[in-house]
Amino acid sequence: MLVGGVAAARAVGSRWLQTEHRGAHRGDDERRDDGVVLHGPDEEACRRRARAGHADAMCDLGVMLAGRGQVAEATELFAGAARSGYARAMYNLAVLSEVNDPSKAEEWYLRAAGAGQTDAMYNLGVGLEQQGHVGDAERWYRRAAGTEHLHAMNNLGVMLQRRDEVGEARIWFQRAAQAGQVDAMGNLGALLARRGQLSEAEAWLRRAAESGQVEAMGRLGEMLQMRGETGQAEEWYRRGAQANA
Repeated sequence: MLVGGVAAARAVGSRWLQTEHRGAHRGDDERRDDGVVLHGPDEEACRRRARAGHADAMCDLGVMLAGRGQVAEATELFAGAARSGYARAMYNLAVLSEVNDPSKAEEWYLRAAGAGQTDAMYNLGVGLEQQGHVGDAERWYRRAAGTEHLHAMNNLGVMLQRRDEVGEARIWFQRAAQAGQVDAMGNLGALLARRGQLSEAEAWLRRAAESGQVEAMGRLGEMLQMRGETGQAEEWYRRGAQANA
């Protein structure tokens, strides 16, 4: 079973508001907060810069306000920064629009992606694949993957393997796995196991399992059980069951 593709929750992991100093989620820590925490003089300095029309400050202040639930004010700040061509603000407008206005969200993702914002490219790919527009989704995954977006690499690998383009799928899984993308480690291990490359497969499955990837824990358990290492197999089954509990 492939993991980490469009059907998995972490396939939409880049939907975080972005600031100037920290980009959207691209690694495997699925629960991070990319909001801005500003206090006292720092917040006032940010507000002054935002009032002066500095797009980065407008974006940072907007993220802070959105985190406080002041979404209308945040949207106004993002819109102002977006009018100046600031891609992060376009992305943030898309994030805020997703629930209530998906078409507007897609419009802002397209504008942000056109301005080179890679998480917008990735989110477009996810949305299009969910809608069944596989060809368009693949194009956006490729653009994002070409900029080293790890989740895009993994999702592209999943898409390619589903249509039996295993050679290229392996390339993308391997690139993402070597850069630390946990789902890609599990997918690469499973692919290698099916091709009979068991030693290398076990190494990647073990790395994924040790990083908390539940599907890899099960696959590693199966591999160990098949060669008679029942104790270790049961340990990985147990850890997988506990992680799913």
